[in-house]
Amino acid sequence: MNPRREYTADSGTHTTADALADDASTASDMLTRSTWDAVIIGAGPGGSLAALLLSRLGYSVLLVDRANLPRDKVCGCCLAQTGAMTLYSLGLGDVLAGAVHVDTCVLRIGRSSNRVHVRPYFAIDRATLDHRLTSAAAAAGARVLPGWHASVRPDDSIDLRSASMTGTAGSVVNIRPRAVLVADGLGGTSLDERPEFGWSIRSASRIGLGAKLQRSPVRLAPNELAMLIHPSGYLGLVHLHTGEIDLAAAIDPNRAREAGGPGPLCAEIIEASGGDPGACDGVRWRGTPLLTRARSCVESGRVMVLGDAAGYVEPITGEGMTWAIQSGVAAAGYIHERCLGQRPEGSWSAQYNRTMRRHRRRCFVISRMLRHDAALRMAMSGVNVCPGALSFVVRLLVPGSDRFPRVTA
Repeated sequence: MNPRREYTADSGTHTTADALADDASTASDMLTRSTWDAVIIGAGPGGSLAALLLSRLGYSVLLVDRANLPRDKVCGCCLAQTGAMTLYSLGLGDVLAGAVHVDTCVLRIGRSSNRVHVRPYFAIDRATLDHRLTSAAAAAGARVLPGWHASVRPDDSIDLRSASMTGTAGSVVNIRPRAVLVADGLGGTSLDERPEFGWSIRSASRIGLGAKLQRSPVRLAPNELAMLIHPSGYLGLVHLHTGEIDLAAAIDPNRAREAGGPGPLCAEIIEASGGDPGACDGVRWRGTPLLTRARSCVESGRVMVLGDAAGYVEPITGEGMTWAIQSGVAAAGYIHERCLGQRPEGSWSAQYNRTMRRHRRRCFVISRMLRHDAALRMAMSGVNVCPGALSFVVRLLVPGSDRFPRVTA
């Protein structure tokens, strides 16, 4: 790989659907191109940002996603300051246009609650954010191929299969990129033929659950993030720019089975918090595999793993998007520096761990604390005596820096 132009933080216009390449033209390019500098599997925030930055540097990039875009995903939809500041620094602040400005956290433990002012978060629908970032990557020069399944072979080549493209349904194309970035999330299957990247999954992990509601089951102002804490899991609610309420939860799968399913368990958590479980009637639930997990390794040969595909710890306040953004930027920089001979091959693991370790350790400790019934009962009793004590808990759950610009539509 040889970089062909200098990186610039070009803001540009890059949020229109027109920037996305259509299946036919991208597939034709893919079939005739002898090689790609980088193939990125997964068009979430991490994969799209890596594709955008590498394209700005002049590399030939193919961004592949198994879903047709835009698509919904289970997500807390709250972007923390660190992630938003990164987007602004790259000239991508416009991808947050219309995002709901959140500056208050309402923590509910049972029927006790406390509102605490927090540093700003930005609530934005994942389908919107991912589509805008993917469009930005396409505008920077990346080729975007939605609706294709990717499988990384033992020799670091990639098999691509489309089940929907007219005239070639079910066909397989093998390509040999110079670098492979895997960012296909918790449920991704692209590394199934690479046992060295196997998952280590915590047996006591919770599963993720998400839905879009037409109304909030608890009182919720537009600038508020509500967090409902319960021994069986925790649930977050936030307004979206679409007018809907995003519900994201991490729940105990065993308790979900006992309750009759994830939906009834969420209704139980809402009712225990003094809310109206009827707000969830008839919604479409989306789920995830067990959440807390780690890869055996995150780099082998020409293959690197980033974002949720590299590992995950139950976040408390939608930190997953920020982690993905940070790892996408770091991965693009790593590949560029390696091409310039400034970084040895095989050092991505150390860099990734340095970037992620501190954030994930904090979330892991907090999520474990929230599992203990005795601790929750003590907390519930304590806030009845001293409701202001919840302020400390909220500030622990929702850290942030001091200043950040407000986004307007």
